[in-house]
Amino acid sequence: MNSETPNSRKRKFIILNRLLNGEHLSYHHLANDYFVSRSSIANDIIFIKKLLAEDNVPLKFDNSGTFIECSELKKQNIIKRIILKDNEIIVRANQHWLVGYMKMHRYFIQLI
Repeated sequence: MNSETPNSRKRKFIILNRLLNGEHLSYHHLANDYFVSRSSIANDIIFIKKLLAEDNVPLKFDNSGTFIECSELKKQNIIKRIILKDNEIIVRANQHWLVGYMKMHRYFIQLI
């Protein structure tokens, strides 16, 4: 682990990445790795579980921890969907900024 503690959003995607790379993760070890409570990790896992459900990929649990068991193609589809969703959010934010900018620009043009 590096010395920087990730924020909640980043931590969720780091954990998802670890799961997609085949790791079996325990709540206890994750809580220690990221210096958060087990309940924070439980909330992260709920978030991840919902993300995976969109691709019909269940999280599995056994004595070794939480893990994902699916094909490489499914894993790639999950990654693509998440990247596209993030890009869509960025585009929407930029559109809102652009609309605000255009309104402000029209207002200043009227003043001239």
